[in-house]
Amino acid sequence: MRSLSPTLRAYGSLPLNHWLCFAAIGFAFLCMSSTTPAATINVGNTKAAGLDSAIKRAGVGGTVNLTGNITMDRTVIINTKNVTILGKGKSIIEQSGKQISLLVVRASGVRIFGVKFRAVASNKFRAMVVPEAANLRIRGCAFFNGSAGIRNVGEPPRGLNVSLCTFNNVPIGIAFNRDVVRMSGNNKVNRALDGGRFEIVNNTFNNATGAGITIDAGNDGGSNKSNSIAGNGDPSFPSQDSPLRASVNGRTTDFYVSGQGRSLIKGNTITGIRAFGIALARVNGINVFDNNLTVSKNGNAFRRGIHLENRTNGITVAGNTIKLNGGAGVPGGIGMAAFTDYGNPRRFANGVRRITFNKNTVTGTGAGFAGAGFAGITITNNNLTGVSQKYVFFNVQGIPNNFKTRSGNKPFNP
Repeated sequence: MRSLSPTLRAYGSLPLNHWLCFAAIGFAFLCMSSTTPAATINVGNTKAAGLDSAIKRAGVGGTVNLTGNITMDRTVIINTKNVTILGKGKSIIEQSGKQISLLVVRASGVRIFGVKFRAVASNKFRAMVVPEAANLRIRGCAFFNGSAGIRNVGEPPRGLNVSLCTFNNVPIGIAFNRDVVRMSGNNKVNRALDGGRFEIVNNTFNNATGAGITIDAGNDGGSNKSNSIAGNGDPSFPSQDSPLRASVNGRTTDFYVSGQGRSLIKGNTITGIRAFGIALARVNGINVFDNNLTVSKNGNAFRRGIHLENRTNGITVAGNTIKLNGGAGVPGGIGMAAFTDYGNPRRFANGVRRITFNKNTVTGTGAGFAGAGFAGITITNNNLTGVSQKYVFFNVQGIPNNFKTRSGNKPFNP
């Protein structure tokens, strides 16, 4: 047998009480090096610092119970993965005069249930919840006033699930604007084009004057592309000359995931629409099912219940009910448009493609369907009997719109 090292031989000569001491030290070291277990933390009747501290103390996978209201004198950034915030009817309130976003979520797997978010009515760009990480789940929450409820500019809404929430007098309820430059991390272009899957289901938007739900990937291509068929992007976006912008110019974001299917916007009720109820731009792989929308008498000239534009393709719009209330302009139930923002000319290339419209119902005073520059459209079994104008279509650049299938629409097909 190999002899012990001098060190081990020396330890072997120690008395028993010394061995017990070493054992205790080793045990303590193991405890310190292990992961701190998740905790349940109660917090209430405090300001942002108290909520911030509670989230950090709850730890990964922990729970924060709101036992009283939180007054937000600054934004809280959530960097704790898989933490759950349970509102139980309590409120997170924007302090008057601050005009700030309330929560910025930068950790994946965060869950926010039963919280009332209250912001001061203002046009300043901000949101009550800013989702910057994947797999955020928001359920049973209420949002009041402010300028936006759930909104981000940058990363697509990968893994987002918003359900059973109410948005009251929030101009823009849920909005995502792709911006490849403002995304964090690596592999930005691929992530900008592969948006993952999201679900926005069974929510209520009362008086959504700006937009109830909008998913827009058409603004980040740069504003110095005047010769590009795809057109210029939003000139207010930073770093207009970034090569990243050239890499995504004119390209759509896909929200279909193999094995999971298309993203879903379903069962939502949106009222008081003065611009768009549901708006999709330069995206594909989304189902828009069984939503109930009411378009206001007042608002933008081309206000729509459901609006598709700017190379959006591979979308199914089915089972939706849209009520129009007349008024000035051309209010419409369902619209399809080429991209004309930021001074871009209306081009057929920037219309919508391969859209299926099935079993939608539009009633009231306005246009059932309105659009230009579209191709490959399937329009079947829609009911326009109760709307004053059935179809308002026109061509762009002399290229005729075209349909793949037209059948079963009431009172007649386009």
